[in-house]
Amino acid sequence: AILEAPMDFGHAIPSKFAEAAFSGKPILAVTPEKSPVRDYLVRYGGGVAVTHDKEDVKRGLELLFNTRDGRIHPALLAQKDLATQFSYNTIGRKYQEMFEGLVAKF
Repeated sequence: AILEAPMDFGHAIPSKFAEAAFSGKPILAVTPEKSPVRDYLVRYGGGVAVTHDKEDVKRGLELLFNTRDGRIHPALLAQKDLATQFSYNTIGRKYQEMFEGLVAKF
């Protein structure tokens, strides 16, 4: 579980989110409606983002643990896609691109 403060928007990605992405387990993220964590989960899967509303949290838990028909929610199957976004290669490439962009300006 990743918990963010109930603010108007999430302003950063908690370091625990990258660790959770590599865990291989589905993530339940309790976030503001505008949050980078939520954006990652919507784009790459690997978990469910919910608001701080009690019913929304219950819905998210049901999605994570509901296996009545033996199927897993598609958003949870993409854990590997989410983990790739925080791999050494991906992060290293992003830093290299930023530095190359800075150097090219001079």
